[in-house]
Amino acid sequence: MLKPVDKINYRIVKELGVLSKKENTSTELNLISYNDYKPKLDLRKWETKEDGTKYLQRGLTLTDAEAKELYKALENYLASLEASKEIEA
Repeated sequence: MLKPVDKINYRIVKELGVLSKKENTSTELNLISYNDYKPKLDLRKWETKEDGTKYLQRGLTLTDAEAKELYKALENYLASLEASKEIEA
């Protein structure tokens, strides 16, 4: 059984990319370690305050195995988009 966590601490191990940015909010893909556990891929929105401090917003954390399955699913999806564009042309 999981024990409750009083405070979640995190460390961005590696910044992988910014997918979008609007005003003081960005959507980023990072490698993050939560509470000193093994780093995981993390896709989430971040809010940046005026002093430059970034705050976690809603997001999704993936293990390497989950990321591989997501990659396969995205490949199939993007291939189907390309195929449908070829049919329309």
